[in-house]
Amino acid sequence: MNSICDKNQKCTFIENHSYFQCENENITILQKIIPFDKVHNGLCDCEDGSDENEGLCTSKIQEVLELKLKSLKEKRKTNETISAKRDKWTNNGKEEALKGIKLLNSISEELNKFKNTEKYLEKMRQERLSYLLNQTESNEEKKKIKKAQNYFVHDVIPFGIQERIKNILRPIFHFINDLNPEAINDQNYCSIRYKLGKIRSFIEEKEQQTFQRFAYNSAIISGDYCIFALNNICLKYQDYELCLGKNFTKNNQLIGTYKGHLGYSNIYIGYSQGHEVRSKLTVLCGKENKVSIINFINLSSINIFIESPCGCSDTILFKEIDDQIKSIETIIKQRTKNSLDLNDENHKNSQKKDTEAI
Repeated sequence: MNSICDKNQKCTFIENHSYFQCENENITILQKIIPFDKVHNGLCDCEDGSDENEGLCTSKIQEVLELKLKSLKEKRKTNETISAKRDKWTNNGKEEALKGIKLLNSISEELNKFKNTEKYLEKMRQERLSYLLNQTESNEEKKKIKKAQNYFVHDVIPFGIQERIKNILRPIFHFINDLNPEAINDQNYCSIRYKLGKIRSFIEEKEQQTFQRFAYNSAIISGDYCIFALNNICLKYQDYELCLGKNFTKNNQLIGTYKGHLGYSNIYIGYSQGHEVRSKLTVLCGKENKVSIINFINLSSINIFIESPCGCSDTILFKEIDDQIKSIETIIKQRTKNSLDLNDENHKNSQKKDTEAI
């Protein structure tokens, strides 16, 4: 034992002799170390007074335990509020994801109908084109035959040569028609081409919408609805604005566009479609939704950390606190019982002395 302690003083030391470790009845949550210059200075720095001479300090352990218990219970109430916010976001995300899946299923059905219509119109276009081509060839043939009636036979193009010319010109005609459909002045054909163009535009639009299924499905599969619901919020941090599921900007200039998240526990990953920036977003436990850190790894890669109730599982919010509350309540209960037993024993001893005196 170090000479700084009195002979009968209860105290212990850690390996580094620059510090003194309060005994505090060996209660784990009250473990405390203080500098040596605070030992024997006339002030009670340890809750049990083990840093001073015996009898100088009154034990404050019961009082400290009760204050700590009160503080933990208040913190638990705060965490219950965070948990409620998380559950609210989770329900919102679940509703949005399910509505999105329902909408995209409808879009998929509509897309299939458009594709069937496209096939039908394309078949009509080809049939009409073939008809017009044959009509053109037939009319040209009749004109040549009629014209040839005024000439000798050797002035008429031989039939075999004429067929070879047709075969050469036919693909050229198709090619030119595809490049410039207006070249064919046929009302039915133009109507078909117009409808076909509209259908193909609709198909392109619907196919772009179905890309969103990735985000919806990942939320459904992982059950990470809370993080999915963050798609509806925008967060500001210095010169940056992060609209989850949408755009990431700096000074109102687009850096990247988020397309979806993978749905892994507490992690939202979106790869930007901007000119050069790719970013990874990690969701940490926090009271409110806010950006905490933006870390530039290099010119083309950014790590973004946000705090949100979505990052708070019940294990994070309650396990450690509940364990501490249970431990303190057990200690207080045992200390109270010991105190009552001691008082009872003292009372009996006092009565015994009084009886012996009589």
